[in-house]
Amino acid sequence: MRTSFPLNRLGDKWQAIIRRVRDLVEDGFIVGGVVRDVFIGRDIEKLDLDIVCKDAASAARRLAEEFSSPLIELDKKRGIYRIVMEEGVQIDIARLHSQGIEADLLGRDFTVDAIAVRLSDFSVIDPLNGILDIKKRVLRLVSERAFRNDGLRLVRAFSIPAVIGFKLDKGVLGAVRRDKDYIFLVAKERINQELRRLFSAKEVFPWVKKMYEADLFSLMFPDIDMMEAVEQGPYHHLDVLKHSFETLRRMDELLSSIAHNSRIKKRRVLMEYVHEPIGSWRRDALLKWVALWHDLGKPMVMQDRDGKRVFYGHDRAGAKRLKAIMREYKFSVRQIRFCYLLVSMHLRPGDLTKEAVTERAVYRFFRQAEGEELSVLLLSWADAWATRGRLNPWRNFYSHRKSVIDLINKAIEIRTKPSLPKLISGEDVMEILGIGPSPMVGRVLEEVREAQALGRIRTRDEALEWISSIEVEKG
Repeated sequence: MRTSFPLNRLGDKWQAIIRRVRDLVEDGFIVGGVVRDVFIGRDIEKLDLDIVCKDAASAARRLAEEFSSPLIELDKKRGIYRIVMEEGVQIDIARLHSQGIEADLLGRDFTVDAIAVRLSDFSVIDPLNGILDIKKRVLRLVSERAFRNDGLRLVRAFSIPAVIGFKLDKGVLGAVRRDKDYIFLVAKERINQELRRLFSAKEVFPWVKKMYEADLFSLMFPDIDMMEAVEQGPYHHLDVLKHSFETLRRMDELLSSIAHNSRIKKRRVLMEYVHEPIGSWRRDALLKWVALWHDLGKPMVMQDRDGKRVFYGHDRAGAKRLKAIMREYKFSVRQIRFCYLLVSMHLRPGDLTKEAVTERAVYRFFRQAEGEELSVLLLSWADAWATRGRLNPWRNFYSHRKSVIDLINKAIEIRTKPSLPKLISGEDVMEILGIGPSPMVGRVLEEVREAQALGRIRTRDEALEWISSIEVEKG
């Protein structure tokens, strides 16, 4: 019996776009993730439509004109084009295999992605029983050559099941180990896109662990092997690598649970912050990425002193090395800055919660975090949760968690307050102190802002008087 594509599972808006595509590309086929996701029953928040047809160039021009959208030529030789529309719609158009749609599907990666929908009548072509594998919720390779035809599929073998919640067919991991070297043929920009999908999943830890066990992750990121078997002393129960995996696992749990944590006030504000995009990655995905790498610097600075193992400066060393890794894999400047900041500051909340926390110390921590204090606190929470040595009982974690939650609530309170008015300018500072432009002007302005935030200065006159006292002291 012929299977029809259940177009009605899509919202009216997406249905209308697909019907307009059908009217302009009658000889074409829908392939790829959207077909798979409709049969799975996943919500389609963004429409990434993959079309194959005989004359991709002409079809792409017609669609670009119809939707009044720019046409991007991705690969002229292979006949691949892209149209990016507003409101979360992207259409890729590629040249159909010369031997027809079934030959095209046989060259794809996994059976669940080797399903096509004929645009003319929305009938389904499924030569490899991909729909059956969807029902079984299993990811199975189309052929033995799948990874050799495109090495990016090695990463997709983990990102796809992580996102859609499938299990791997028993032959997939063996094929990854066999063909892993094909990853070196893949552009780093493409790998970055697939890592983003992987680290955006609800549960990242089990799939990164599988990548590592299949020898793929350490081939891509050799630094991770340096962390293996690096013992950490009595405050830790795991070596650096296992602790890093455990921190990632705890970050998975934390980001899934904080929306329901009644101890956190104004959770909506926190969740909006966590889900904000930083370039092409969301902040929560980058938090998981950083959780894996936060102790990267420990093997670089490890020393044994007086019978104790110490890792002085591992925060700065790790931040510097992660910056280099992320540059290699084409992360944006803003993404690199975010991750560098978190790794370099990941010890700060622990130090802060051990002290008698003053308002001034809290303010300075928030200032040093450059607007990312919530992320630093979440990383510290996951890190402490993953640490359980004989000198570090559970009560230490519970105390740390309470302090972190108090700081999170304080940070959210500050974020949601009206901005403090600007009381003075740099010109005021220079006039009162009798100095020219210099770093001291900035330092004084920051001191005034700090005093204002702490409620010690409320008016312009009080700020000017405070600056004058500096002049008296210096005089």
